[in-house]
Amino acid sequence: MALGIQEFIKELIEQDRSFSVQSLEKRRTNFEFCVEYNALRILLIINYCGTNKKIDSKLKFAFFDFLLRYPICLKYLLGKYDGVTEEFSDAELGSIDKKMVKHISSAWDPDYYNYIGFLDARGLIAVDLNNRFELQITTAGELTLEKFDSPEVKKIIRRCKLLKKLYSAETDNEISKIIKKYFSFAVL
Repeated sequence: MALGIQEFIKELIEQDRSFSVQSLEKRRTNFEFCVEYNALRILLIINYCGTNKKIDSKLKFAFFDFLLRYPICLKYLLGKYDGVTEEFSDAELGSIDKKMVKHISSAWDPDYYNYIGFLDARGLIAVDLNNRFELQITTAGELTLEKFDSPEVKKIIRRCKLLKKLYSAETDNEISKIIKKYFSFAVL
């Protein structure tokens, strides 16, 4: 059975009884504070933006997430490439998924490690933060993603694939230059 974002959230909450029924209603109406929704986007980034379904750069990870959360910035950046197109609704261009904060090299979400822990605890990703930032999707994570067929998830997947095509071969230094050139407002 294909799941949309709402169904995914409900399924995760039903599996994890530590969530309250009251928080379910709040989560359904306010994605900004929804761990499950943000964790899903991260899972999609790892699977579709990563090399061999792995992200091993904190900077690339935050860069990809920034562009997915801020569609107006993604549209602006895509406009720099000939022949690269993506459709954006007026509503999404005027909104963001969840605010990020300025950080040394890229916009950053202080809750990243909560989302990563959420995915790791459920066996959906493998995490190595010892020597390097490395997130790898697991078989369970891949099986979970196979359940998704909603238009909103397909849109994120399409954009992840586009980001991978354009930026996966870039080094951290090259990504940093792109951020500083086009999105200097996102860094300290």
